Amino acid sequence: MKVCLATILRDATGYLPLLMKQLYALDYTLRSHGDELFCSFAEGDSVDRSWQDLRAMSVDLHCRAQKMDLHGKKYGPCEDPLRFELKARMDRLAISGMPADSEILIWCESDLQWEPSTMVALINHVKEGPKVVAPWCWGPGGRHRDIWAFRTLSGKRTLNDFPFIPEDLDWTAPLIELSSVGSCMCLPASAARKVQVPSEMEWVQWCADLREKLGLKIYLAPMLGVRHP
Repeated sequence: MKVCLATILRDATGYLPLLMKQLYALDYTLRSHGDELFCSFAEGDSVDRSWQDLRAMSVDLHCRAQKMDLHGKKYGPCEDPLRFELKARMDRLAISGMPADSEILIWCESDLQWEPSTMVALINHVKEGPKVVAPWCWGPGGRHRDIWAFRTLSGKRTLNDFPFIPEDLDWTAPLIELSSVGSCMCLPASAARKVQVPSEMEWVQWCADLREKLGLKIYLAPMLGVRHP
């Protein structure tokens, strides 16, 4: 199985060593299973050495690094339409670096902390049948970090507070269907080629497009998690 992990970077020197450590560990793990990893990076607008360090640290990875400076201001977590537009352009650039023979795409924010076993579990879920699968994204204090992108089938923002335990969801199930996810997700590479990340609403609208245009279902894997620093 040929897997591509795509991500974007800006001012990443502080966490780039950990990202590379995780990617090299995932590369080793996948090769031990007979699978292959390709990494697609998009970097832009950094004021530190992100671009130079990325190219130096990734020399032993099977990867492609692209640079695009959008000269946009640096946003924190917020719901600014311009932030979504600029970020979506970088998202599309990173995904465009995916090789034509890739079978599975993992989208993962570059500063997340994760174990190779989590990514392998996501891949296995997608191998079982075409779908989008995401882990929890935990932040400081054990609170769910991505309170914007994760939404119920009705489109309601379900994660504005922790714990997130709507009574109508089966928390004993290995997968819980949602309308959208974000931060980290795994899906068929063919789906990402057919439906681009939109500039408006970014991941929320992308998940909607994947559902409506391709019939893919969107799931949370409640036993899997990544951490946001």
